[in-house]
Amino acid sequence: MKIFLYRFVSTLFLSAIILETVLRVFQLAGSTLPEVNHDGNRMLKPGIEGTWIKGGLGEVKSHYSINSQGWNSIIDFDEIDPLKTSIALIGDSYIQGLHVDVENSIGRLLESDSSDYFVHEYGRDGANIADFLMVYEAWVKGNYEYTFILVSNRNLNEFQPSFMNQGLSIPSESILRRVYNDSYLIRYLNINHGLLLKINSLFRDGPVFLQNSDSDSCIDLELVAGQVTIEEIFMGFDSTVVFVYQLGTVDTSLIENHRHLKVNHQVFPISYGFDGHWNLNGRINCANSIHTYIQSPMH
Repeated sequence: MKIFLYRFVSTLFLSAIILETVLRVFQLAGSTLPEVNHDGNRMLKPGIEGTWIKGGLGEVKSHYSINSQGWNSIIDFDEIDPLKTSIALIGDSYIQGLHVDVENSIGRLLESDSSDYFVHEYGRDGANIADFLMVYEAWVKGNYEYTFILVSNRNLNEFQPSFMNQGLSIPSESILRRVYNDSYLIRYLNINHGLLLKINSLFRDGPVFLQNSDSDSCIDLELVAGQVTIEEIFMGFDSTVVFVYQLGTVDTSLIENHRHLKVNHQVFPISYGFDGHWNLNGRINCANSIHTYIQSPMH
């Protein structure tokens, strides 16, 4: 029995070493994106950049760059050109844009539509309507000529912020966390197969970094399902805010009483197969739709 256990553990260890080496050599998995507590919010670590990788064979490899405010953008949001039309984009992973090079984000594509634009993108994966409202109040309201918020049913049905006012929920720099950050094997299994979510479902009381960010200890907004309606949340946005949506992803009755814009997909927006996020075409479609809206004399 001891010999069996020794051989089993040795084989498991050797397999892990081989897989880790293969993933690194063939660049099939990237490192994690570190987070920091920035003014009480759970933001990506400013100043980091690298290659974001997703897919069993590394089908998506894109360049990311986190600016000094904690957003994936090559633009510093402290820089404002008063001679150009100012535009703010708010949203989740579609606006964060990790599936394409940061140089090809919706904001940069929108700027290529007109040299008169400068665009700031406030996007974070997993964000919901509560995050959108807090982002709007903290950074956007009154500072831009146009504000567009990309919405879907998923983020309109969640009322508890996922990263805004969640700075205290950032995992500590423990040994286990550093191993996860540095191990391509663990990163690969988590990104492509949801390893940590599966572990979390088994061990709800496990280490903090294995748990979902569901702590409400630092939330100062009563945005909890049952206590506030979606319409009450919408009241926090100025009437000039435009809600952008993709047909089939949102219950349009939720936004019909507000300014809204449907993305006109002239070129097929999805090609990853294993992932439903927009490819470069999808982002071009979104940028062109916003550009057309701004240029229209009807809005």
